[in-house]
Amino acid sequence: MIGSPPASSNAYFVLRHGESDANREGVIVSLPTDGASAYGLTLRGREQVATSVERARRDGTLAAVDLVLSSPFLRTLQSAQIAASVFAAPVEVDDRLRERAFGELERTTDANYAKVWARDRQDPLHTEWGVESAAAVLRRASNLVEDLDARAPGRTILLCTHGDVISILSSGLLDQDLKLHREVAAIGVAELRRLPPRA
Repeated sequence: MIGSPPASSNAYFVLRHGESDANREGVIVSLPTDGASAYGLTLRGREQVATSVERARRDGTLAAVDLVLSSPFLRTLQSAQIAASVFAAPVEVDDRLRERAFGELERTTDANYAKVWARDRQDPLHTEWGVESAAAVLRRASNLVEDLDARAPGRTILLCTHGDVISILSSGLLDQDLKLHREVAAIGVAELRRLPPRA
């Protein structure tokens, strides 16, 4: 597997951001120039995140968090702040959790995600339309996990990020073919789950 992190003493959970203005408008917002200061959570998105996090805390899925790390995008940072308030945990921003870059498809209809995923199924190294490859996303996300393992071992860490980052990283940790990241590990809006241990 490309960029596979070593076995970890940390427990990693992931939270996909709640419904954003981009989701509501049906557009792809994948570049920091567009998404770092705009396209934040809708009111519904805030409620989704709060419900998801409170449920995880209440049912013991995620009883406590030592650190919340967030993508720099507004929609993820707002989601991270909601989660951090529930767990009374600090928030840090890390660019390696940023959205997958969708290149020429930026600000186009989100129906174009399906075109990218179809190409992913053929080749996880593809960069058609200037899209960041699935393999490149895995390298940066795995690098973050490796750094956290070295810097903060024995912690429970919540990563607040985007759908493709989560499905790609999860597939990598499971040592599954990245061509199938959507089939293996697609995640819903505001869904919280534990990352799998390394296969």
